[in-house]
This record gives sequence, C-alpha cells and structure tokens, in this order.
Amino acid sequence: MLKSLVRKVMCSDNVFSRSLTSACRTLHAYANNYDFDMARNGERWLLQTLSQLKFKSIVDVGANHGDWIQHSLPLFSHASICAVEPVPSNFGVLAERFKNENRVSCFQVGLGSKNGSAQMETDNRRHSHARIVATTASRPELIDVKIQTGDDFLRDRSIESVDFLKIDAEGYDCQILQGLRETLSKRMIDVIQFEYTPVGYHYDMSLEAVFELLQSNGYAVGRLFPKQVKFGKWNQLGDPLFGVNYLAINQNRKEIIQLVSA
Repeated sequence: MLKSLVRKVMCSDNVFSRSLTSACRTLHAYANNYDFDMARNGERWLLQTLSQLKFKSIVDVGANHGDWIQHSLPLFSHASICAVEPVPSNFGVLAERFKNENRVSCFQVGLGSKNGSAQMETDNRRHSHARIVATTASRPELIDVKIQTGDDFLRDRSIESVDFLKIDAEGYDCQILQGLRETLSKRMIDVIQFEYTPVGYHYDMSLEAVFELLQSNGYAVGRLFPKQVKFGKWNQLGDPLFGVNYLAINQNRKEIIQLVSA
C-alpha cells in the first residue's frame, strides 16, 4: 500500500509531488555519490591519500586541459605523468600548459579496445564533454581521432609498470580497460581509477562485465565515496546507474587497499 501511495503522489502533477520527486532524486544522487566535483566526490581525498606512496609512473587518459594533472604534480613529486588526449583543441591547450614541465609527457591519441580510428563528438562550449560516438554518423561536430590499445600504448613507450592509471573518457572507460587485457593479466598497474555512468551502456559493456574483467585478473574493485573506497560485488555498492568513480587495486598491494578503505 505504501508503494502505491508513493507512486501515486510522485506521478501527480502538483507542486508537492514535484518537490517530493526532486527531493528523492537529490537524496538518491547523494547516497550514490553522483557528484563531479573533485572536492566533494572523493577524488581530491583519494589523491591526497595516495600521495603517501612514492608513485613514480602515472598515466592520465582523457587528460583534457590538464586540471587533474596540475593538482597531482605537487602531491606526487617523484612521478612522471603521461597525459593522453585525442581531441586536437584540448591537446593544444594541454601541451602548451605543460611545455616547461619535464615530468609531464603529452600524447595526442585516444585509447580503446582495438587499434584504428574513431569519431568523437566535440562541444566547443564544454571542452570536457568530448566523447567517442558508438555509431557511424556524419555531423559537423564529429572529428576522426587515432585510437590505440592501452597494451600497445604502454609497449610502444617501454612503460613496464604503472603505479596509477586514471581514466576519464566520458563513458568510453570500459573500452579502454578492454584494450588493457594483457597489461591487466600481468598486473602491471597497481591502481586504476575509472568512471562508469549511464553513457557506458552505449558501448555495450555492463558494470558487471567491467568488474568481472578486473576481478578475474586479480584486482579488488570498489566505489569511490568522499572519504573512502567501498569494495565488493558490482551490485552491492549502490545504484550502478549513479556510479561515477570506481577504483581497482592490484590485490598484491594490500597496503593500498587498506589505506583507502580506512
């Protein structure tokens, strides 16, 4: 009866029902940490927590204009950072920003599940929202970009291990992880931060499949919250449609798992 009453109220078109619906959505988003602000969603806390470790190799996939890198540089003073960004306009800003920083190397390429090319949808008003489209189309805002698997990207640059891999590819993160199968099987990466949002469904890879890929290769996978990472099964960590940032950690690095779980 209660469910029926709530459904009836929320489906009604009046001020009270609209306010109740809005409040429920806000609470649901809050409970699932659906927030893109680094200062609130746990990303900044994560960087500060991991800065206790002497990371030497960091890869930022989807570096955009380099804001995340700018924040990370003073925290990881021993690390070299590979910045990966496929969009020409974003890459230009990125390369110019770090042209005098010898710890940052910039590469104009996109990562994916296979080598080749792809179309990206760009938005000049919101540079951080460029994303690869899943279907072939012909629109003026689409550009062709080079795509390389993460396995080949690391191999071509003689990168044998990565302490921290951060992926922010507007829903394409899962495809990037698929292109790292060999690297993952060898546990060459210690910490992986990636996003999973409803956009990810456009690329035919469920959150369950992402967890299976990572856990089968020896990674503990959890969801990032403001002050901790909660590890568990994919369907035990909140609504997957409201998940933003997830963390995968090499199970051999138990001290890192313990550090971010506290």
